[in-house]
Amino acid sequence: MDKLDLRPFYLFVRVAEAGSFSKAAAMLSVGQPELSRTIKDLEKRYDVQLLHRNGRGVSLTEAGEQLMGHAQGLLRNLMQVDHELSAVRGAPSGNVTIGVPPLFGHVLNFDLIRRMHSEYPKVSLVFMEGFTTDFLEWLAKGSLDLAVMYNPPSISTLLAEHLRDDRLCLVGVPGSLEFQPGSEIAFKTLTALPLVMPPKPHRLRAAVDSAAKEANVVLRIDVEATGTATILDLVRGRIGYTILPQSLVEEDAGNERLHAWPLADPKITPRLFLVTSMQRPMTVAAKCAIHHVRKIFAVRPW
Repeated sequence: MDKLDLRPFYLFVRVAEAGSFSKAAAMLSVGQPELSRTIKDLEKRYDVQLLHRNGRGVSLTEAGEQLMGHAQGLLRNLMQVDHELSAVRGAPSGNVTIGVPPLFGHVLNFDLIRRMHSEYPKVSLVFMEGFTTDFLEWLAKGSLDLAVMYNPPSISTLLAEHLRDDRLCLVGVPGSLEFQPGSEIAFKTLTALPLVMPPKPHRLRAAVDSAAKEANVVLRIDVEATGTATILDLVRGRIGYTILPQSLVEEDAGNERLHAWPLADPKITPRLFLVTSMQRPMTVAAKCAIHHVRKIFAVRPW
């Protein structure tokens, strides 16, 4: 097998990211003729055009998009190798990208940051908020090292480890209901309450609609909104109530900013999982983060 020279791929990625030969040359301290010659050699090698060239700079062709993805993955894997071998000599290093549900920071992020900074100061954490569909896409693309998500589908390329069972609760402002905060209320109680819920086909909305059907009740959805933070802002503004997993509102409930009442008849318990992809090598830094995620959920009182 011919020896593979990675420098052309590195230069190609930097030109594409910069959007012009002149900007890439300035950042890399490399002459523009060398960059231009390198890209032309790659195009000749694969017999495709990789870049559209115009007076404003360059943009990727369809073939260029494909090569960009492979080249970025190749360079990222090489960086992982560097971090892995560095960890053999000393402390783990590198970035770990973690997917978390919206408003989940008080449950996981702060504690994990403190633990990792204390034990592995050379590891940097990157948190990306999203929902299950986002995390599945990002794990498949290699944008995430791990994700904490509710009820992931069974996919052969994913490893899912159960962390805890959550509980769906009715959420409202203090004093808005006669029930004591934290006490269970029957699902049929919701029929007279104005609700603020995500629109269909959101997974949470589907779970709530299914429970309403089981309880033989019709819900009063006054407002549909996307984004957990937006929904909670509307609840705080007394527009209505919402239904969310208990873990997402624990901080607000603990500080008496909101009250939460676990729902019963039927009781809805979404399951929370730690999910990783088998298609991407696991770095030492990611393994360290996973270890502490497990510890946080093992010792945290729910």
